[in-house]
Amino acid sequence: MKFLSINENENIQTDILKADYEQSHEIGKVHLGNNILFVKKGLKVYYISYSEIYRAFRRVKAVPARICCGRGEIRLEYIVLCDNKNELCEIDLPEERAAVAIIEELSQKASHIKIGKKD
Repeated sequence: MKFLSINENENIQTDILKADYEQSHEIGKVHLGNNILFVKKGLKVYYISYSEIYRAFRRVKAVPARICCGRGEIRLEYIVLCDNKNELCEIDLPEERAAVAIIEELSQKASHIKIGKKD
């Protein structure tokens, strides 16, 4: 398993990453450790420490789709992580419950993170 940083300025030792990853709680492809958030994509695991996250919020995208009975839309759920200036990443999730659970757990583990798009 290869660990890659989401934030280019951050560099954490591999043994610390492995220890936190093994103790993490999994919600979809997101693993929430004691101090680090991990996103698994194939054989790669992207990480960011909670101290590097300034803001987190849900993003819902409605995609038009043909459904058996006509037209409709599919709602795609994302969690967006930001530093104090930019969006760092957008993590796609399987459903709304996963997004809500991740936001809730983030607010408990790192109280400094602002939740939502506005103050």
